[in-house]
Amino acid sequence: MRFFKFDSSFLMRLFCITVICGVFAAASAFGAVSKEMKGLFPIRFGDFRSQENTAREIQPADFTAQDYAVMESAARRYVAPDSTAYVVEMFRTDSGSAAFSLLTAKSNPSNQIPLELNDVGGYGFANANEVMFVKDKLFVRLKPENNAAPDDGQVTALARLVAASIDGEAGGVPVLARHLPDWEQIQNRIKYVVSAPALGNIVNQDTVLDALNFTGGTEAVVVDYDASAATDNQAARLIIVEHLTPQLATDNFNRVSELIKQRREQGAGVPSDFRRTGNYLVFVYGVSDAETGATLAKRVRYEQDVRWLGDYPFAQERAERQYTMMTISVLIGSLKTTGIAVTFCLLVGIFVGGTVFMRRRSQSAAADIFTDAGGMVRLNIDELTKLPASKLIGDGDKQRS
Repeated sequence: MRFFKFDSSFLMRLFCITVICGVFAAASAFGAVSKEMKGLFPIRFGDFRSQENTAREIQPADFTAQDYAVMESAARRYVAPDSTAYVVEMFRTDSGSAAFSLLTAKSNPSNQIPLELNDVGGYGFANANEVMFVKDKLFVRLKPENNAAPDDGQVTALARLVAASIDGEAGGVPVLARHLPDWEQIQNRIKYVVSAPALGNIVNQDTVLDALNFTGGTEAVVVDYDASAATDNQAARLIIVEHLTPQLATDNFNRVSELIKQRREQGAGVPSDFRRTGNYLVFVYGVSDAETGATLAKRVRYEQDVRWLGDYPFAQERAERQYTMMTISVLIGSLKTTGIAVTFCLLVGIFVGGTVFMRRRSQSAAADIFTDAGGMVRLNIDELTKLPASKLIGDGDKQRS
C-alpha cells in the first residue's frame, strides 16, 4: 500500500491560504448589510425606482455611531420619473430615544421647519436640502443626489412612501423633551442625547456636566431659550437629565453638587440654578441672577412613568375594576333615562289634564244653568224649592219617561 507524504512547507502554505480566506470572509460578512436592513429598501417606492442591486452599507462621516447607539446603517439610490435621483439613508438604533437624538443632532434650527406626523408618517424636519424623520427605532434621511436642489413635493412624497413601508409606531417626541417649558415653540431647537460624548459635543466646554454618569439608560435634553418674558428678557440654556431610577438620580445629584461646591470655591463657572425634580436633574445656564434661573427651573414638571418589563401583574384587578365601573355607569345611565321618562310623562299629563280642566270650566261658566246651590247643580228631591211651572216635568212627561 502506498502512502502520500506532504512536506511541512506545503502544509504551511495551505494553512496560510485558509486563514486569509477566513479573514476575507469574516470581513465581508462584518461589512455586509443584514437581511433585515435590506428588507427596508425595496426595489421601488411607488414611482421611485432603484437602479442599484441592493442597499449598501454606509459609514457616517459627520457623527460617531456609538454616541447615538447606531446599530446599523445603509443607503440606496432611487430615481424619480423625471430622472431626479434621491439617496435614502436609514440608521437603526437601539431605541426610539436614540433615533430622536440623532434626528436632533442632524437638524439645523436656522433653516428647518418641523414636520407633523401626518406629513410623512413620522416626526421630523424638512429644510431646503433634505427631509429627515424618525419612525420606530429608525432615523431616516432623504436628500437629492450630489446636493442638487430638490423638488419639495417630490421629496416629501418619497419620504411619505418610505415611512409607510416601515413597520412599527410612528416616531415622536420623547416625554422628557415634552416636559420642557413651552416645548412646542422651541421644538426645532431641541437637542436630545443618550450618551455623555453626545452631550459634550453640544456643551463643548468644561462644566459640571462632566460629572454625570450616563449608565443605566440616562438621557438628557438641551435647549437654548431666546430672551423673553419667561427668562426675564435674558437668553438661557436649560438642560434636563433624566434617570430611570431614584438611586441613579441620587448618585449623580451628589456627584454634581460636590463638583459645583468645589468649582464655586475655586471661582470657576457654575450653573445659575441646579436642582433635582423627581428623577430629573435640572441645570440652568446663562442668566445673570439666581432668581431668574430658579423661575425657569421651577417650570420643569416631573411626571412618574412606571414601565413593567414583563406582563402587567395587576391585569385581573384592572379588568375587574373596569367591569365594575362599566356596570355602575350602565346602572346610572338607566336610572337617568328612567327619571327623564317619568318626568316627561308627568309633565305631559299635567299639561293635558290642565288643558281639559280649564276648557270644561270655561264651558261651564259660559252656560246659563239654573242653580240654587251657589253655582252648583242641585237635585230638588225634598221639594222644598219652589220652581216655576215651566221648569217642572208634567204628568205626561213622567209617563213617557
